[in-house]
Amino acid sequence: MKIEMLLLQTILELIDLEPTMKNWNTTISKENPPRFYRLEMIKSMSKALNLSFDPEKFENIISHEKVYDLEVLKNIYAKYKIDVINKIKTDCSFETSDASCLFISLFKYRVRVEHVLQIDAGVLAVSNYSILPIESKRHIDKILRKEMKFIDDVLAYLLNPTALIISKRELM
Repeated sequence: MKIEMLLLQTILELIDLEPTMKNWNTTISKENPPRFYRLEMIKSMSKALNLSFDPEKFENIISHEKVYDLEVLKNIYAKYKIDVINKIKTDCSFETSDASCLFISLFKYRVRVEHVLQIDAGVLAVSNYSILPIESKRHIDKILRKEMKFIDDVLAYLLNPTALIISKRELM
């Protein structure tokens, strides 16, 4: 798995465990290894990708030193047959502020969708008719997960526009 996807996945997991990001620095400690480990992973991956990760100022995660290529974004949108790029003016440059706005907006949406996808995550067993609502939601969940790949690809590009490849060894 690419580092930017792993970073995104780990942030979503930690939000599921501790929804208030602003509290991550104060409430997550070594006494809670699953949360602590994820937070340390996020910090390490963010540093490797030269992102300014601060749970209290998460909206600043997109670095101002990064350069974004609108053509790459066009290709991501085209891959999923989303023809929105042609509806915007492309005679001006795609600035870091644009990337930041796009990231925050899609990330907030992604967090909410992930919450919906996790509603029945704790259900281990059901009997008889109790399976009906769970299976009904699973059907929609499969569709949502497939469609979220588009947003994940956009978010991944915004986190790692130069497509850095970093091994686990380098992260440690």
